[in-house]
Amino acid sequence: MLEEHETTAARLEHLRRAAEAEGKAEYARLAEEIGVHARTEELVLHPSALMIGEAVRLRRGGDQGQDGSSDLCTPPLPLPSQPAAVRRTALAAAAMAAMSWQ
Repeated sequence: MLEEHETTAARLEHLRRAAEAEGKAEYARLAEEIGVHARTEELVLHPSALMIGEAVRLRRGGDQGQDGSSDLCTPPLPLPSQPAAVRRTALAAAAMAAMSWQ
């Protein structure tokens, strides 16, 4: 996913510059908004999904595949051992998402 986003980011920047050069502000804005969405996926949604998958795996008793990897999250992520730390992490992820949507 991250490699695809790098390629997409370069193409979006090209689109944004071309749109600005052509005076197409709505296309430039679209390119910016898609870029924000991609960064939100990279920084918030993807890591959150991995963390949730790991938490589910741990609650299910730590099911692992034959290679030792989690069936829900590969590779397994270390999670804070304290529930309060997990809540703080989730709140921080939500705050980052909210900031990127403003």
